[in-house]
Amino acid sequence: NAFGAYYDAVDFLEAISARRIDYDGVHQQWTPNELTLTVFTNHLLGTIPDSTEREVVRQALSQSPDITVEEVSSLSQQSRAVYSLLAGGDATQAREMLALLPEAARETLQRLSPRAALGQLKARVFLMVDTGDTYIPFVESRKLAKALPKDMRV
Repeated sequence: NAFGAYYDAVDFLEAISARRIDYDGVHQQWTPNELTLTVFTNHLLGTIPDSTEREVVRQALSQSPDITVEEVSSLSQQSRAVYSLLAGGDATQAREMLALLPEAARETLQRLSPRAALGQLKARVFLMVDTGDTYIPFVESRKLAKALPKDMRV
């Protein structure tokens, strides 16, 4: 059983960044829950190797008056990408910023994705989802359901 499952962590992160879900005819604004933002913020901040830059991004995200636009602009490409993903933008910008993350960070997101483990399933899968879910976009469960082998669907 899975309640509000996601299929692909990269797509999920794109929805978080764009504050929007787009899939199979569904196009709507989506506001992620604060817990979802916190989890992804902590994960992405952890990909910034420089502790000073990590702290600048953290403070900029909290809209600290101590951080200037110039300070954010002077960050490394990776740190600016993390900031842009978490600060929010459109889907195109989110995809561009995701591409700027280090390969290891993108690989981790792929490993965290159920998409990567579908071939290991040995049981039937029950998916339950609420279209008003603010933790995970409901379309992620739809993607997972569609990708399940037919004999694993209920």
